[in-house]
Amino acid sequence: CADDPALRNEVESLISSHDQAGDSIEAMAVEAATEMLADDRAGSIAGKHIGHYHVLSLIGRGGMGAVYLAQDTRLGRQVALKLLRYGLTTDQSHIRRFEQEARAASALNHPNIVTIYDIGEAEVGRFIVMEFIEGRTLREVAREPLSPGALVKLGGQMAKALNVAHTAGIIHRDVKPENIMVRNDGYVKVLDFGVARLATARVAGLSVNEEWGYQLLDGAAAETNPGTIIGTPAYMSPEQAARESITGATDIFSSGIILYELATGEHPFKRDSQLACLHAIIEEQPITPSRLNPEIPSALEALILRMLGKDPRLRPDAGEVDQTVTEIERALSGGTGTEDGRRFDLAKRHTVRREQEEVEWRAAFARSRRRASRRLFAISALVALLVAGLIYLLLLRTSLTTVSPNIRSVAVLPLENLSGDPSQDYFADGMTDEMIANLGKIKALRVTSRTSVMQYKGAKKSLLEIARALNVDGVIEGSVKLVGNRVRITAQLIEAKADSQLWSESYERDVRDILALQDEVARAIAEAVKIKLAPEERMRLSRVRSVDPEAQEAYFKGRYHASKRNEEGLRTAITYYQDAIAKDKLYPLPHIGLADAYHALGTFMVGALPPAESFPKSRPPRGRRLTLTRRSPKATPSWR
Repeated sequence: CADDPALRNEVESLISSHDQAGDSIEAMAVEAATEMLADDRAGSIAGKHIGHYHVLSLIGRGGMGAVYLAQDTRLGRQVALKLLRYGLTTDQSHIRRFEQEARAASALNHPNIVTIYDIGEAEVGRFIVMEFIEGRTLREVAREPLSPGALVKLGGQMAKALNVAHTAGIIHRDVKPENIMVRNDGYVKVLDFGVARLATARVAGLSVNEEWGYQLLDGAAAETNPGTIIGTPAYMSPEQAARESITGATDIFSSGIILYELATGEHPFKRDSQLACLHAIIEEQPITPSRLNPEIPSALEALILRMLGKDPRLRPDAGEVDQTVTEIERALSGGTGTEDGRRFDLAKRHTVRREQEEVEWRAAFARSRRRASRRLFAISALVALLVAGLIYLLLLRTSLTTVSPNIRSVAVLPLENLSGDPSQDYFADGMTDEMIANLGKIKALRVTSRTSVMQYKGAKKSLLEIARALNVDGVIEGSVKLVGNRVRITAQLIEAKADSQLWSESYERDVRDILALQDEVARAIAEAVKIKLAPEERMRLSRVRSVDPEAQEAYFKGRYHASKRNEEGLRTAITYYQDAIAKDKLYPLPHIGLADAYHALGTFMVGALPPAESFPKSRPPRGRRLTLTRRSPKATPSWR
């Protein structure tokens, strides 16, 4: 750093954060500093020799470090050489564990597990040498549509690899699409067995923990771009996210997330931020896969939902997953060895039997009709009416308790500001954000993120074009007008394909009741698409607390400026958030916004504040944070 004063100052600021912010901030600061140093080191070794390995080219970088294509000059073969990040090679306990687990992983001799050839240390640092795979990561493969047959083949190979590892007592702990390679011939290779525990995956507030593998740093602000899920946190099991003990069931849960994604094209716990995603992993149930993809085999859907069970003791082990997937694959290829196949055959037999019984019944009825009395006929008619009435009631009940087949996903377009005053755009955008957030509380409804919809603010496109671009069934559009202390909102729900209005309503309330108004709109939309709200969802959408109008206005202005994601916007947002807190200390959202803004100012995305100053301010006092969480369902940090 001697030749770069700016870099030196930044590193010193990061290191000094230890005394001011505690161990969690130390980990984050040191991590960032070592990453800057590692980039220069990693970029300089291409073309050089590390031992008897000639480094040819950089393949890519990840949480563990840089991976290179290299030539083994002794055996004359190409290998993948992973150069560990500097921060992972300076702690002796990490080094000992790395060597022990690398040896254990190298003993896993299975065609679906990437083979570790060698570990060593050179001037540039510690490295791992492993089998070089010509192919793509599962993340890249998943961008293309997969047939059910291809999906179960991938899942079966993943399960076989995990079964071998778990039998040997090795837990991967970091199963995700980036750690699974698919060769050009379709063969699956699982990467990073044994070393995954070392992957600090320092993604916005996550660090290695000796007992649990990963832990969430208390109060750490996990800022991401809204609508995206980045890195390991999105594939954690509930017990990982909750800092509980880890077993092989953790890998099963992570694999279940991957299979869900491959089957539906959606992450089962996709939220606007990593912290919100982790909360969903721990507390919430995913949408049934068949509602997103009706073509998914029922046996595969049942398996995925079992793999995503919150209780690790109730999840299938890797051997059972492998066996079930094999049976599903056999059924898809024409066999009948699965429950699905047996159910299909049984259904055909029942259909034939019902047809035969119907013919016999009609013949008997014709004979009896000729000799039946009027009384018998009346009784038969009455029975028929009762049956018809029962069927009607059952159909009515079904229609009232299921989701409309036409609306499974919606996008809330930016609400139009009807005040005629452009300076009030902040209020319309704030109401849009809150409508998105409230609808996002409904599990049965997929809601497009704020980032995706805001690009259509003022756009001259048809609703059908927007719906196709966002891949949604319905579009919500409307307007909002603020006059004094009165707010009027008009909204309508449009079914995109039919271009027909399913619901429309206007509301006018005192601005103090804006929280209740937002919840009322969300409940009305749920009813319009025939979603039966769960009790906890109805409770979350039934707030009665009022909010100070000036605090609400300041919060909306803060959100408006924070969304610009530049230094000026974030500093302006901080001022508004502080103003909102001063006016209504029990209003939780400004507290969350304030922590979010300080965190963003300290990240390298903005870098306007030294981490030693920004990170402590992004962590509200623990007592305050817990109090806010109890008072409001939105008080859990969402970092939207």
